[in-house]
Order: sequence, then structure tokens, then C-alpha cells
Amino acid sequence: MYSKAELKQLKVDFWEGFSAYCQQQNVFKHRRGKFILYDTKLKGVELKFEVSRNHVGVMIEFNGSQEFRSERYRQFCSYRYLFDEVFADNELEWCAHFQRESGENVARILLQRKGLDVHRREHWMDFYHFMANNMQRMESVFVQIREWLE
Repeated sequence: MYSKAELKQLKVDFWEGFSAYCQQQNVFKHRRGKFILYDTKLKGVELKFEVSRNHVGVMIEFNGSQEFRSERYRQFCSYRYLFDEVFADNELEWCAHFQRESGENVARILLQRKGLDVHRREHWMDFYHFMANNMQRMESVFVQIREWLE
């Protein structure tokens, strides 16, 4: 078990390592920022990473009121064929109703890989590779859709 301070340092080390990994990748060298994440320019839509003791995920998440979430989610579902093309080798999870551990309800489009543990440093390169490659693909589809929804 880790102490609170050790867990905090582990998280800092993980995210600093991810930043260093991205800086080494040619695809990110000419980008101003690494990823869009919260700066989507679409209200109620965020791109996120999720790391835990048993999986890693990249997602587009829809928040706000139930009606707003449902409408945004429906809009993205109409472009599902684009996601299917880009993620032909992976199966995305389309969740119209998902409750976070905090109790907040959201909708999301998720790609995850199970069996990785963020507490095991030997798994970090697998985390980094999965996160960078799949968020880049998720962003490419998102940017196309955003252009049509603006």
C-alpha cells in the first residue's frame, strides 16, 4: 500500500512521464498543445483520459442536463460511421447513461484497455502508447464532427 504522499508522487511521475513520452513522438512535435481535452469549443463536450488500477481509457464525454446530454450524444451517434472507420480495429463503448463514482451522470464514447495497473511502473509505457495513439484518433474524428456541429 502507498501512503497519501506516495500516491500523489506516483500520479505526478505518471503524468510527467506521459508528457515526456508525447514530446518524443513526431506527431506531437509541431502541435501547440498535445491534446484538445477540455478546450473542445463545444459546450458540454470534453475529451478525457481515464487511468486506474485495472484499465486505461480515452473518451469523449457529454455532460450537462439530461436533455442536453441526450441531444449531444444523439448528434455524435449520427456520425458513428466515422468512429467505426477510424476505430475499425477496436470496439468503442457507446454509453448514453453512465454514472461516475462521484454520482454525476454523463454520456460517453469510450475506448478502454483492461489489465493495466497505473501503480505498476512497468505498465506505464503500455498506458502511454495506448493513450497517445487513441486520443489522437479520437481527436481526429471529433474535429471533423465539431466542424459540422458549430
